[in-house]
Amino acid sequence: MAVYFSRTETIKKVIAYARYSSDHQNPISIEIQIEGIREYCKKNGYEIVATFADEAKSGGGTGKRTNYLKMLDEIKNNLLDFDALIVYRYDRAGRNVHDMKVLEAILLENKKRFISATEKMAETTAGIFHKNIQYAVNEYERGVIGDRSFDGLKSNARDGLHCGGVPPLGYMLDEEQKLIIDVTEAEAVRKIFEMYDDGYGYGNIAARLNEMGYLTKRKLKFKKNSIHDILINEKYQGTYCYNKAYPRDPNGKNNSHKYKDDEDIIRVHDNHPAIIDKEMFARVQERIKLKSRKARESKNNYILRGMIQCRNCGAMLHGDVNRDSKNKSIIRSHYRCPNKKVKACDVKPVNRFILEDFVLELLHKSIFQNANIEQITELINHIIENDEDMLHKIKRYKEALKEQKQQEENLYRSLKYSKSDSMISRITNQIEELSAEQAEFKEKIQVMEEMQQRRFTQEQVQEAIQGLNEYVKANNTQKVKNYLSSYIKKVIVDNEDIEIIFNEENKCA
Repeated sequence: MAVYFSRTETIKKVIAYARYSSDHQNPISIEIQIEGIREYCKKNGYEIVATFADEAKSGGGTGKRTNYLKMLDEIKNNLLDFDALIVYRYDRAGRNVHDMKVLEAILLENKKRFISATEKMAETTAGIFHKNIQYAVNEYERGVIGDRSFDGLKSNARDGLHCGGVPPLGYMLDEEQKLIIDVTEAEAVRKIFEMYDDGYGYGNIAARLNEMGYLTKRKLKFKKNSIHDILINEKYQGTYCYNKAYPRDPNGKNNSHKYKDDEDIIRVHDNHPAIIDKEMFARVQERIKLKSRKARESKNNYILRGMIQCRNCGAMLHGDVNRDSKNKSIIRSHYRCPNKKVKACDVKPVNRFILEDFVLELLHKSIFQNANIEQITELINHIIENDEDMLHKIKRYKEALKEQKQQEENLYRSLKYSKSDSMISRITNQIEELSAEQAEFKEKIQVMEEMQQRRFTQEQVQEAIQGLNEYVKANNTQKVKNYLSSYIKKVIVDNEDIEIIFNEENKCA
């Protein structure tokens, strides 16, 4: 259903938006755009009450356009007194059809117009059709330009030429845009690979490099993430690699750790001087894969992680998985001192299951041995009945349900006056989607209200207490961590003893 503004409706106050692309797809400066908007407003007797501008921002997505988002927020919250939004050209607001329709919907909902200072389009069915075609053309032009630029970069990549951005640590560019070794930085890269190959973890490597005075490419201190990114960079073995990671999504979110298929990746082997020989690089990659597999296998298992300290060297023990050398299907889990692997500590790994059972059993007896089940049951039921978070969620879902019902009524009214088959079909689909969402909200409200009204018996509480340890071992959730850390301050181990230190405020009897 088309919506038109009254012919007699006057525009007095306007806000202006301008954008200059980093890719120079439409090299009209911010100043030229603002000046053009001012002349248009002066000619038509409009007063500019606010101006928003984003420099070097792409029109492909709105996620990183700070002032654009600020403008939308102020419009939606009715913080601006204006009658229309004016841009120099429609593509300055964006080159993505979806984003443009979202902008139009926000303006329409707030009864504001959307005007281009250089593109005259009437507020009629034909004018709206013309505008929609222009949006599509803008998006198409952006895609074509992007494709041409990408084809040029791929051609450069096949020739082994650097395709933009800062060269990786250890390299700089020659006059032909080829990678050549930066001798000073390359020392840090070699140390990173050597230390990891010797068994050091990311944190220890970063700390050691910082102690030695090395800095990243941006002249900052090393962190864990920067170590990982260096270790997996194929350029260090002399292989130029391009088009490996997926680009940012339309909202500017980075996808750099999501890799494309091999046939889409451009690799030029022995393209430039290698800092790391191929044997060491392959060995390091294998170790990274092994540690990643171990991490997946041990995920959410080590409930005492962050609590166990080595008495000998003071390091915090971490979870570790080993496969039996003869039977690979057998997995052994331990808590291991990180300095054991680099031969800086002689404390042996502690069997995870034995340690966890010992700590949990002692904690359980300390808390519940002399517990009053009647008092505990009353406390639990009181907490459930007065759970503010649950009550807030129920209220929020009911408000959302009310809004959806209002939207549904509006759609039914629109359906009543719609004559186009395509519009009727679209509105009908929206109604069906809303009905499904309402059913989902109703189900959530029902479940939460039943939970909020539920009351436990003493027998049920006793049964839950008896099964608490098994629940803790099977569910390494934040609630479980909070439960353990509220009582246990630290567990100190060596080759002979295990010492549990309780928190003073929750000290067990």
